[in-house]
Amino acid sequence: AFSRPVAAVAANGDSIVGWRGGGWTRYAGGWSTATVGASISLPSIALGTEAALSVSNAMTGASYQLLPNGVSEWSAAQPLLMAGRVDAIDTVAGGFLAVGSREGELVAGQLSAAGGGWSEFGAIGQVTQLQRMQLTTQGDAAAVAWLVLGDAPTTGDNLAPVNRSAARVFAEGAWSVPLTV
Repeated sequence: AFSRPVAAVAANGDSIVGWRGGGWTRYAGGWSTATVGASISLPSIALGTEAALSVSNAMTGASYQLLPNGVSEWSAAQPLLMAGRVDAIDTVAGGFLAVGSREGELVAGQLSAAGGGWSEFGAIGQVTQLQRMQLTTQGDAAAVAWLVLGDAPTTGDNLAPVNRSAARVFAEGAWSVPLTV
C-alpha cells in the first residue's frame, strides 16, 4: 500500500524515509523498524536537529506534522497554509523553511524551532504559472528558484510560451530582491 517514497538527511547523517500510505523509518546510527499506520501523510519531508517535519497538501491548503527526536509518533496534522500549497520544505537556522504558492504569489514561511509557531507566510514573488520550484538550504541561508511560464507571443513563427527563471535568497533572516537567473 506504500508508494512515492521521500527522504531527508540531516547534517549529522541521520536520515528519515517516508511513504505515502503511512509508512516511515528513521536512521540514527541504525535503521529503526518501519512503522506502519495512517498517522502521516506526505509528500514533503525534512529532518532537522530537533525534529522531522512532514507537509502535505489538500484542496483546502497545506498542513504539517512534527516528529520530535526520541518520539515514535507524528503529531496531529496542523494547518500550515490556507488556500495555497507548499511545494518545498527544508531545514534552515535550526528550524524549517517552507515555500509554496497562493493566489498567484510565491510565498514562504519559517518555523524557528520545533516547539514554536510558524511565521506568517509572506509573498516573495509574483507568478502566473509556477513550475519546477527548487529549494536548497545551507546553515542559516536558503535559495529558492522557479520557472515562470509567460504568455505565448501572439505574432511570429514561434508561438511557444516564454520561460523565465527567477530566484530569491534567504540570508540573515530576510529575503533578497528577486533575481533573474
